[in-house]
Amino acid sequence: MDDAVDKVMEMKTGNNGAYGEKDIFAKPYKDPAQASEYTRLMEPHSPKAVAYAKEICNYIYDTYGRFPAHTNAFYNPGIWIQFSHLESEYYEKFAQPWHWARQSAHDGLWHGNGAGPS
Repeated sequence: MDDAVDKVMEMKTGNNGAYGEKDIFAKPYKDPAQASEYTRLMEPHSPKAVAYAKEICNYIYDTYGRFPAHTNAFYNPGIWIQFSHLESEYYEKFAQPWHWARQSAHDGLWHGNGAGPS
């Protein structure tokens, strides 16, 4: 599990990771300079946080003999899923409308109200 955590960290913050591909990372932003500023100010996960993630993952694997413990990994949602309602003001300010159109329709689809990005 330690290797898996290291691989995820590399995929996220490594030179060719999600944050390393500057042009791709900037696409959802209205202003690409904001993406550049975000990555410039982004602080890497502390070694203590990475060690804690490894400890949790190892506990789950050692306890249940699999990871994830209670869901099929193939159908398990990825780590880039948002489980809360959007902060529309944030996305209106920083994101291209296409980047959050489906998520913004949540209220209308699930609660019968709300509107998407303008």
